[in-house]
Amino acid sequence: MPAAADLPEAAATLRLLTSWGFGSVLLFVLIGLCLTFLFRSSAATILIAMGLLVGEWLELPMAAALVIGDNLGTTLTALLGARRANVAARRAAYSHLFFNLFGAILSTLLIYPISELLWLITTLGTGLPTPGSLAVAIALFHTCFNLVSALLLLPFLPQFKRLLMRVIPISEGDEDEFHLHFIQGGMLSTAELSIEEAR
Repeated sequence: MPAAADLPEAAATLRLLTSWGFGSVLLFVLIGLCLTFLFRSSAATILIAMGLLVGEWLELPMAAALVIGDNLGTTLTALLGARRANVAARRAAYSHLFFNLFGAILSTLLIYPISELLWLITTLGTGLPTPGSLAVAIALFHTCFNLVSALLLLPFLPQFKRLLMRVIPISEGDEDEFHLHFIQGGMLSTAELSIEEAR
């Protein structure tokens, strides 16, 4: 990816998009969500965020906002895939949505302090970043997003379960449990026969 200094007109346009304060953060969350949904790849969006940060197209808070959107974008694919699935699969998709939505709200509200802390960590307090340290900052942000969200939600798992059961109740005709359709239960005790049955 070319550096922002090589393309001054494009850099000026991007600077305009990043000049709206917290509105720019929300815009880049939306852009990250759309990119991940279009590419169907969270890794691609994270690499784009790393490239834009290393090429000096974006500053750390805006690149981190792309990662927040990236985490939300992965939930759309799961929701689409679970539309016609059983209750357990739909609940798993919604748990993914609620988990990432919680993390997105929290990290969006705290994006500036988190970015400052990551900047200090990755530049080792010198304030002089290297391309590698900038990429590490994005990777750390993504890891911390998921780790902190999980740790904060852990004490509330019973309430989280009740929420999912309320949002996706079992109705008549729904399969509550997963069943194998092509392999009979009696054959499972003999691995060789199970493999033949699956073929």
